[in-house]
Amino acid sequence: MTGEKIILAVETAFAGGSLSLFVNNYEIDCWTGAKEISKAEDILLGIDELLKKNNFERININTIIVAREIGGLTGLRIGQALGRGLSKSLNCEYREISVLESLLIKRNKDGIIVTAVRFNDVEVWYEIFRAENNVISQISDKAVRCRLETFKDLLVHTPYNNYIYHGLSNKNASDNLNCFQLFTVAEYIDLKENLSTYLGLYLIG
Repeated sequence: MTGEKIILAVETAFAGGSLSLFVNNYEIDCWTGAKEISKAEDILLGIDELLKKNNFERININTIIVAREIGGLTGLRIGQALGRGLSKSLNCEYREISVLESLLIKRNKDGIIVTAVRFNDVEVWYEIFRAENNVISQISDKAVRCRLETFKDLLVHTPYNNYIYHGLSNKNASDNLNCFQLFTVAEYIDLKENLSTYLGLYLIG
């Protein structure tokens, strides 16, 4: 398979991490780590497994996208070190994209938008953006990590245009949904979708 544009998206800061493989701007396959914390050796095995399953090799990769900014610090460092190392050895493009910003690809309208990712049983990462005519700007100074109760208060007392939320764990599915049933404008992202998927989709646009 030559002449195809291969993008590998890597997210290692949440749970066991996830990978998504894009060919010619379409996601063809993905991988999710089975462990609670991602490890470099598991991610590398996952990459090789994903590529082999789809009849590719590492040398075929054109672009590696890695998540930045939020999640577990150790996981972030693992992903960034792995991504930079692979891109250097393969002589391919390396990009870093914010997970919270990448979720904006799911927005159904412009305006002020809150994106959030469930981090664990009691905490959420969120950030506030403004989207106008495909131009994205940050309203909050940086991503915020807070308790779920604090995030719910934000939703109750601050009526933004739209909310995009990734719950991560099926264990907390009912609680995640209850958090957003108050808001008819809220968009709830399917728990089965990998965070790495949004990194690739956002880059492709």
